[in-house]
Amino acid sequence: MTPMALTTERLFRSGEFAEQDDKYLFRKYGVKAWPNRFRYAGISKTAVAVIYQSLLGNDYPLNNDVVPFLLKMKELNDTVIQAYITMVIAYGRSHRDPELMGQLTVHQMKGRLNGAVPIAGKFGSYHWIDKDGNVLPNLSSHEDPTFDPTRQL
Repeated sequence: MTPMALTTERLFRSGEFAEQDDKYLFRKYGVKAWPNRFRYAGISKTAVAVIYQSLLGNDYPLNNDVVPFLLKMKELNDTVIQAYITMVIAYGRSHRDPELMGQLTVHQMKGRLNGAVPIAGKFGSYHWIDKDGNVLPNLSSHEDPTFDPTRQL
């Protein structure tokens, strides 16, 4: 299947994709993906993991549970046909005016994570990736992402 062209407009402003409640996803599927978010387009059965840029730099914290969850949803094939990982920059802790910086299919991201060791963090294990989805080395200068779990988008 040919990857769809996601744009900032389609993902955040057109109304095509809806934000998925992380508490609901945990209750229904047991997925804990914080600080990452999910958006879903029911008509095209497309799920998108939204990975916001770190507050500390040009990298993105990808929760270790995101890729397996999206692959599981694709296996069911009745709710998700296409799945993507997107890297997004936004402004401030409220993530105003998000802008899409990069995207990969979930299978491409799985290949890049092959053999990578996740970092244990405050909200679970994660990997640092760049805007192109490349896994970054676990640098000691990085700290656990400082996201507020009570924050509402």
